[in-house]
Amino acid sequence: MATKTAIQIWQELESKGARVRYRPVTAEEIAAAEGELSIVFPPSYVALVTTLGAPAVLPRLPPRADPTLPENLDYTVLVPAEIVEKTYELRDSIEPALFEDPDSVERVRDQLDEAVLFQYGLDAGEGFVFLLDTGTDGEMTTADYSHEYLEELDWGPESQAVFASFTAAQEHVATQVVESWNEYADTPAP
Repeated sequence: MATKTAIQIWQELESKGARVRYRPVTAEEIAAAEGELSIVFPPSYVALVTTLGAPAVLPRLPPRADPTLPENLDYTVLVPAEIVEKTYELRDSIEPALFEDPDSVERVRDQLDEAVLFQYGLDAGEGFVFLLDTGTDGEMTTADYSHEYLEELDWGPESQAVFASFTAAQEHVATQVVESWNEYADTPAP
């Protein structure tokens, strides 16, 4: 059974009625961000953002007031400069006062030092990260991230918040988008 590419996943989501905005990304922007973060982006991310652009779902729901989310778009795949900015913000967000158990601070800090935020979820407090210490063939394992559950952060091998690749995370996102339509929209998604 053939696996869909991230490009195909987003195109299929559009064919189901999603209004998607693609923000263009250049090879130069990718190279600059890779140099800044000392990483190489997975080929599936690069193919998506250089072919279609960095996708985001235009809301089908009444707009939420959330100035931290670029243009208030759901499930925004970040452009390279945003990845750099938001990754540093993520890594700098660890405040011991946020934790009930002080022993969790270093564990979470260590995990975030090996993570690169590349996509928001339904809002800017949640999303997806590349896990830098994993992967094969240039692809990296990805994981769910939620600021609300920071202390419980666990991206270990048994975690259900971990996906095999960027493309697997995009499959999950597509499912979430359709589920959110069905939960909140007046009419179900096709």
